[in-house]
Amino acid sequence: DARGDQYSQEFRINYEGGERLTAFAGVGYFHEDGSQAVPLQYNERVSAARATPALAGLLGFTAPNVPSINTINSAAALSTLKLVHRETFQNYGRTTSYDVFADATYKVTDQFEVSAGIRYSSDDKRSGYRGTLDNGGSVLTSGSAANAANPATARGIFLQSTPGGLPQYKSFSDSGVTYRVVGRYAVSDDISLYATYSRGRRPEVLSPAAPLAPQGNARFTLVAAEIVDSYEAGAKTQWLDRSLSLEGSVYRFTYTNFQTSIQTAPGVFQTISAGDASSTGFEGQLNWRPTGQLNVFGTYGYNNGRFDNGRFKGNSFRLSPDQTLSFGLNFTVPVWEGDLSVLPTYTWQSRVFFDNDNDIPALQSTGDLIQDEVQGAYGLLNLRVSYQPTDANWRVEGFVSNLLDEEYIKDAGNTGGAFGIPTFIAGEPRYFGASFSVRY
Repeated sequence: DARGDQYSQEFRINYEGGERLTAFAGVGYFHEDGSQAVPLQYNERVSAARATPALAGLLGFTAPNVPSINTINSAAALSTLKLVHRETFQNYGRTTSYDVFADATYKVTDQFEVSAGIRYSSDDKRSGYRGTLDNGGSVLTSGSAANAANPATARGIFLQSTPGGLPQYKSFSDSGVTYRVVGRYAVSDDISLYATYSRGRRPEVLSPAAPLAPQGNARFTLVAAEIVDSYEAGAKTQWLDRSLSLEGSVYRFTYTNFQTSIQTAPGVFQTISAGDASSTGFEGQLNWRPTGQLNVFGTYGYNNGRFDNGRFKGNSFRLSPDQTLSFGLNFTVPVWEGDLSVLPTYTWQSRVFFDNDNDIPALQSTGDLIQDEVQGAYGLLNLRVSYQPTDANWRVEGFVSNLLDEEYIKDAGNTGGAFGIPTFIAGEPRYFGASFSVRY
């Protein structure tokens, strides 16, 4: 249950000083006040069964630290387990931010220009947390039905209540400076070179966590600001009477205090600093039109993004394949007093993980022993064929997506992953269709 209000306003002034200098400057204001409540509901008998070591081992995870069903060995004890146990945690966040910025571009010569920009940001933030046991404590973790009914001893399955079930808050302020420098040189009308350096910053975060004991205080951890230095150099070129364009760039990002979230207990997440990280890569693009009827295009990207130290040392960034490529062509021929266009495309990517922990069992807090939240390399072939009559206002088109019916997943983990039973979202299978359109 997510709720929030946002307000923002920016004032900017632009300046053009003849043919050499352009610039802008401004101020900005941003305010947000929001909350997110996550209700959890459990069948205690199912939870007890899941905690049985034999059953847990069969399903591929270790049993959490709750009594197994083997210890609840009488009908009377079993009857005390609730079919419906509810607990809720809620996060609160309020941010007021002010920005002052300026940027200028100066043409040193007709071929060489330099840009520079700077921004100062100031944030006032408040974070909050509330935990409630909505229908008393859990018999599984409280030890008995009597303890579960007593607020002083009632324990939840995955969280504990804050005092009186009320929210607790903590505030802090943060500020920082970011900037960039860009140089561009036009070798000719068809060749342009550029290089950039920029300093980025993700502000400090006050990360809340559940109490450790019933009616205990929420815990707040201040996570240092994430700093990223970005370096990039590249070229944009045109050849063969501008029928062929080639673009390429190399880059490197270095992160200090890389901010990410980890699971500290089943269903409970906390923002942390994962230490230092870096990403080095290349991106290239080709577009060639040898004739008026044929256009060939392709891209290639290499990105080695890894954590340099900390708990994720050596891991890949989430949703970040090391290599990606795509290519295709658009071929148009005159047919039946119109144009028939054929557009096949192919995209490919290497292995990708869905979380920064790379689903490594040693980094799981839920006892998940199987590293299966990963998608290996795969490619997708798509085809689109269309017909457009000359001087007509209608068009007909047919298409096939994932022509080879490749099986892959596009997400894994999700809510189930927070409890050691991850879910998987399959990518779309082969899909085909046709469309008819009329334009007035």
